[in-house]
Formats: sequence, structure tokens, C-alpha cells
Amino acid sequence: MKRFVFVFLFLISIDLSAQNNTSVEEQTYDTDSIINIYINEINQDSIRNTIQLLQNYTTRFMLEPNRKNIALMLKEKFISMGYLNTVLDSFSTITDFNYPPFNIQDTTWQYNVIATMEGTQYSDSVCIACGHYDSFSDSILFGQAPGADDDASGVSAAFEIARIFKKMNYQPRLTIKFIAFGAEELMLFSDESGASYYAKKAYANNEKIKFVANNDMISYNRSPDNWKANFNCYKGMNWTKDFAINICMKYTSITPKVYITNEFGDSYPFWKQGFQTIYFEEREFNPYYHTTFDVVDSASMDYCAEMTKITMAMLISGTLFPTGIDDNNLSVTLNVKFYPNPVVGEIVVDYAGMDEAKMLLYNIVGECVFQKELNNGINNIDISYLPKGIYMIKISAAKGSILHKLIKE
Repeated sequence: MKRFVFVFLFLISIDLSAQNNTSVEEQTYDTDSIINIYINEINQDSIRNTIQLLQNYTTRFMLEPNRKNIALMLKEKFISMGYLNTVLDSFSTITDFNYPPFNIQDTTWQYNVIATMEGTQYSDSVCIACGHYDSFSDSILFGQAPGADDDASGVSAAFEIARIFKKMNYQPRLTIKFIAFGAEELMLFSDESGASYYAKKAYANNEKIKFVANNDMISYNRSPDNWKANFNCYKGMNWTKDFAINICMKYTSITPKVYITNEFGDSYPFWKQGFQTIYFEEREFNPYYHTTFDVVDSASMDYCAEMTKITMAMLISGTLFPTGIDDNNLSVTLNVKFYPNPVVGEIVVDYAGMDEAKMLLYNIVGECVFQKELNNGINNIDISYLPKGIYMIKISAAKGSILHKLIKE
């Protein structure tokens, strides 16, 4: 796993005193540890089951009569996870499908499926994880279009994150919306997709969307030792691009490849309305794209699970009140340094700040194993009794906090 100096700091306090005999009065968990705990819950079988569930419909083409039944099934799946507020967001669309030998002009009802996890503090600010559930086959417009990779894989990522968040009783400070969009393939011909409908409505209603993470085709990979992904970014979306790259480099084994695009994907309509957005896609071209052979058995579940980590980590960082901090500069601002690193017995924390400060030490699973109020000047701290391994040292003061890796030998 590659590491990147990009720290999101936020501490959640929970009481584990009944389970742990440590002398530390309060157990606290830093964001890095929270993210690692959550992404380790991602289950390949669960992802596969969702893809298979969608594939079982044979086709999810937007003009097939089963489209509402599919949307209702997805709604019920969200509700079964505990998202009782899940809604079917219906919209009428002008369907101008000019795809020789087919030329279809009609007005149809289409459906977005939206599950919401309300924020505990900033509920009017929203982060979105999305994919599209409709499918398309070049050769058989009305017929078999399994669409496992395109885009049951992206929908499965949203469902897997939603499942884990409910299972772990995640409490975001910002609201999270999991959206399965309908009629995405219509974007090949017009601007009448489900994402377009939602983005226009969000803009009209002044919805405060912090970012949109769109997953579309994230399960095809035939290079198990060289995982890469396309990060399709839009002009002016530098914040989301940098955010996603840092998250990817820090929490996954995927190498991001950045492309600047101004078209296509469920994220595109959000960009047109001025919202921060990014579109994740597998790096290798899927030869079964838009064919009857786009089935789950051609997909890579371990790769899809790794791709899912990116969006999950973005949501956790983004909804736990993220602040991108250059901790080296902040160390100077706080007037603090520590040494040696690696350490065998005693660590020296040299604090020259005027405010009260505290040092906390976390083990590899995120448990706070030591904390101490710092004196102004030299603080000699004995940690010889701690087991060898990797720790995180956190120093907090009124001006902010820093977090560094510490190796105990």
C-alpha cells in the first residue's frame, strides 16, 4: 500500500473501557484507522451477489418493460439494509434513440433509486456515490444485455458501501446519498439521462453537493499484479481530482491514471451544473463492452472490491469534516518536533508553543495506548514497555493537530 502525505484529521471518541484494561481513560480513533477498519469490511462475495442479482434480469435496457421492476427491486434492497427513506425518483424523458437499424422516438418514464444517510451535523451538505443500473447491447437492442461490468459493478460498489455503513452504524457529519441512476445509456444520444435530471434539479434547488463519486465499469482487469484505474476528471475539478488521487494512493494498491474529459458518464451532468465530480473506470478496455458476454464470470471481484475502497474512503474522509493539512508546515506552526524515529525506549517531544498541547499515541489498529499533556520545552517520554511495531503519534494544540508515523523497535 502506497502512502501519501495528505492527512484528514478528525477523532471520534468511543468507550471501550469494558473491553480493554489499558490505563488510558479514553479510547479514540483517528480517521486513518477508521477508514482502514471500514474498507477491510468490503466483501467480494457481497459485491458479486449484487452484480449477479442485476445480471439475472437478462436485460436492463431502458426501453424494456421491466425497468420499473428493477428499480423497485433496488429500492427494496436498500430498505432491507435499513435505508427506510429510500425513494424512487421518477422522471419523464424524451427518448430519441437513433441507433441503426433502430430509430425509436418516444416519451417514457424512467427511475432513479436514492437512499440517504442523513448527516448528524451538516445535513444540508451532500456527498454522492453513484452508478447506473440500465444496460445496453450493441447487437441486440431488445434482448440480452447482462451489463455486469457496465454498470452493475458501479451499482454494486454503492450498495456495498451502503451495507457496511449500516452494519457499522456509521454516523456521518454530512449527508450521504447512494444513487442508482436510470437511463444512463441514453446519454449516447441525448441529454435526458437520470443523472441529468437529478443534477438539473439539484442545481435548481441549490443543493449543497460537496462531491459526486461515479463508478462506471470498475470490475474488468486481467493484470492482477498491476492494477490501474482511469480517473476521468473534468475541467476545473482540481479539488476532487487531488482528493481522489490522494485517497487512492493512501488506501489502495491501485495506480490512478488521470484523464481530463468534458463528456460522458453520470458525473458529466453534475460537472455541467458546476458540482465537484469524478468518474472512476477500469483501466483495461473490456472487450465485452455493450455485448451479451458482459457477465459476472468475466469480471474480477478482487479488483472491483479494491476500486470500491476509493469511493468508500472518500465518503468517510469527506463526511468526517476533512481538512487537507500539510503536516510538515503545521509542525512548524505548532512549534513542535519529536525524535528519534525509529525509537527504542524514550521519545523526546520538544514543544515550544504557547498553548496547551497533548500527545496521543495509537497502535496499528487505531487504539490510543498512551496520552500525555505536554510541558513547554523538552518532554522525555518512556515507551520502552510498548511492543515493537508501527504507531501513529498525534500532537494536538489550539492551532491544530499533526499526525506522524512512529516506528517502535
